[in-house]
Amino acid sequence: MKNKLNYILLLLLSLSIVSCVDTYDDDFSERNLQNGWIQFERPSDGVLLPYEGEISSIQVILESLNQNGTTFNYTLEVVEGDANIETGNFQGEVLEGQRIGLIEVPVDFDAEDGYVIQLSITDVERDGIAIGVANGDNSNPDHTPGTYTLTYAPFPQNTYAAVASVDGGEITQFEIDLVATANPREFNMNSMWGPDFVASITGDASFSGQFVYPGTLTVEDDNRSVSLVSSDTSQADPDDDDSPLRFPGTTVDGVHQINAETGVITYTLGQNLFGGDFEIDVVLTPMD
Repeated sequence: MKNKLNYILLLLLSLSIVSCVDTYDDDFSERNLQNGWIQFERPSDGVLLPYEGEISSIQVILESLNQNGTTFNYTLEVVEGDANIETGNFQGEVLEGQRIGLIEVPVDFDAEDGYVIQLSITDVERDGIAIGVANGDNSNPDHTPGTYTLTYAPFPQNTYAAVASVDGGEITQFEIDLVATANPREFNMNSMWGPDFVASITGDASFSGQFVYPGTLTVEDDNRSVSLVSSDTSQADPDDDDSPLRFPGTTVDGVHQINAETGVITYTLGQNLFGGDFEIDVVLTPMD
């Protein structure tokens, strides 16, 4: 009886192993690993128009084994605005052993008003590779898109309507000019939080026009984010980083960016003028 029971257990174990092997073959065969899809990283993006000579690249992602390289074809067209760039049909490649390919996009550096382009992957010169796929529940058909829209926005305008807030409460409104310096991507500001910020937050009008904190705004290389540095050191001790008449040096960690579609600039400032550890959120909106 014991031998018979052992034989049954051995038979069941063998069937289980065979079942696992069959499942492995069905789901993970080399043939299936060669299948997959190609996509853009996301459906759309917005960046500032690059400066002359900068390269604008877009990622294409391949979800498949790539033993011999994968060539794909795509179209490029201007869908909004005017741009003097080459459009039409092009070819790209994800190199052997890689998952990411780069499309270098031609840029009209003189398009002062900005423009919008659209790229669409049209076919792949490999069998078994789909162009974009939807989520399993089809709730987001653009989750892995085969079409990509890129907005090139013009660089900062001259005059902005600004609002400075603390903890979500508005402190002051002001207008600010961004004045281009001799350095690319760099703009001077006569006040980073408004000339009446101190008067408004203290309720003392005699502080109007004092502690205005001029500074310099720099657009970073990603053409999406900005950094700011105070230039007001006239009455500060240059050897004292905690001098109350200047900021700690740059903006604090947080969101400092330009929205390419709206032109809105947002940044967060630290301060050493007042007691207490609070920050100032500033939003600059382009004025028509």
